[in-house]
Amino acid sequence: MTPVVSQGEEQFQRVFAEAPIGMALFDSEYRFVLVNRALAQMLDTTEEALMGASCESILQPDEAAGQRLLAERLLGREVQGYKVQRRYPSGSRPERFADVTVTRIDTEDGGVLGLEMIEDITEARRAKEQTRVHEAELAHATRLAMLGEMVAGIAHEVNQPLAAIVNYANGSTRRLQSGDVQDMRVIQDALSRIASEAMRASEIVRRLKSLARKESVQRERQPLEEIAERTLRLVESEVQAKDVTIVMDLAREIPPVLVDPIQIEQIVLNLVRNACEAMLEQSDPKRVTIRTFREGDESVAISVADNGPGLSPALLHRVFDAFFTTKRSGLGMGLSISRSIAESHHGRLWAEENAPQGTVFTLALPIFGGNEN
Repeated sequence: MTPVVSQGEEQFQRVFAEAPIGMALFDSEYRFVLVNRALAQMLDTTEEALMGASCESILQPDEAAGQRLLAERLLGREVQGYKVQRRYPSGSRPERFADVTVTRIDTEDGGVLGLEMIEDITEARRAKEQTRVHEAELAHATRLAMLGEMVAGIAHEVNQPLAAIVNYANGSTRRLQSGDVQDMRVIQDALSRIASEAMRASEIVRRLKSLARKESVQRERQPLEEIAERTLRLVESEVQAKDVTIVMDLAREIPPVLVDPIQIEQIVLNLVRNACEAMLEQSDPKRVTIRTFREGDESVAISVADNGPGLSPALLHRVFDAFFTTKRSGLGMGLSISRSIAESHHGRLWAEENAPQGTVFTLALPIFGGNEN
């Protein structure tokens, strides 16, 4: 049953006035008939200044019309209440954010009032944003550290196409100097290979710059298998130097995902490098298997499995803890940051045993449904 109260009821007035959150009563004209001190302080004004004012006057202009429509439905007895999140101007201070619960009150004389309970969440939002920025800084620092560890492999990776370009160019020069240009197709083929190798070197540099960049998250539609292939190209030389065989098992018909590709590449790169390091001391053939596949009805996944010594059940639950590491060196932040990135994409990252031996890490991401907003 809808509560029935008197506007002058003493107990209600006392609770209302002393409430630690903002509270307000508005009438059928959507004007304040009662406000408390907490609301006035939140808005950097006085209770007297708010009394009788239009409720729209304290809202941001782009939200006012929508809020009035909601209030009119409540005052028309179409709804008993509703919850919204609002932005409030606050005098000379930055705008305030609040969770607002609005309830209809039927008065004894048959009238209708709206009771607003306004919880200021500005500081909580600010703390959440600071945490997000801090995580982004850590992710960027981890990428730079990862690139630093990969310098030797990267130098080798870039040197290969450059060496090929020099060889093709020298060969063409010798042919031209000797006058042996009867078959121009040989020269044309060499020039084509030079262009191809230059593009390969350019692509390597471009991917490295992308990983090292420090920009806001840019999400786009991406096939998961393409992310896997791009990541492998970055780490290929390092993997070969460690005598590790990479097995790619990529499903080509799975739906795409909406992600920041650089962040997802960072996760996969971290998992592949961890898998290789887990097998450093073993004499058996070292193998890392990268798979993409459908994970249930709403997700697709990429997994990175090694055939190393594996992790105990206790360690499987701890590997995602910040500053926990099984390596001789390292901060122990890679997997913790990777899981944070996965969760920011509404995904999951977990580890489990890889029968008969080793460990498998799986990243599952929601399928892109067609709305990039």
